[in-house]
Amino acid sequence: MGDFNKVEYNYEFNQKSYDRLNCYIPKGLKDVWKGYANREGRSLTAYIMNAVNEHEEIIKNENPKPE
Repeated sequence: MGDFNKVEYNYEFNQKSYDRLNCYIPKGLKDVWKGYANREGRSLTAYIMNAVNEHEEIIKNENPKPE
């Protein structure tokens, strides 16, 4: 019987469950965003996702789909 490999399991789970996004931003901006995220008690990922979702809502409200 094989031993459970947590690292391998997590890797496979993440591959199936998440998309990965890498981007380049100006030096120092990551620390600024991390500071904002920490003040809100969020991770940097959660902070960025929230900002994108809020922006998406603004765009949807500016350009509603015709019924």
